[in-house]
Amino acid sequence: MNRGFQNWWERINGLIRRVLIFLFSALIVTQTLLMNQTIKTFISRTDKLEGRSIAESQLFIKRGEVEISIENYPSLKPLVFYVNGEGVSTPSGKKIKLRVKDSDIIEVSGSLNDTVILKVTAVSENIMVPQPGKFIYVNDNLVMIDRVRIR
Repeated sequence: MNRGFQNWWERINGLIRRVLIFLFSALIVTQTLLMNQTIKTFISRTDKLEGRSIAESQLFIKRGEVEISIENYPSLKPLVFYVNGEGVSTPSGKKIKLRVKDSDIIEVSGSLNDTVILKVTAVSENIMVPQPGKFIYVNDNLVMIDRVRIR
């Protein structure tokens, strides 16, 4: 009886070993297949559940350009432009081009005694707001030019 028990246990041991080797091989094969992006979409649903990464989504953000010029001063240097509260370096010329995204807030502040007149001279074709021709009057205050809206 002892010999029969040993034979039975050796068969079970061999079966467990074969199952473990099969499962380990299956694990290696599936992990290798997951490295291929097209096959990964069929095997794994985690990308659908988790969404896209920030780096991927940045490729599809709509961007545009707003050009603002100064009407009654020789230079934009005394003004500070802000996009979403972050300062933008102001050129010494009469025009500034701001790269903006949808829902960005454009502001300008001045530290002058006179009123400075700014004009939105040009916008990208995909920008609805602000519209070209809009005038902005700046003294020694912070003025919101507009919230950008892109089609």
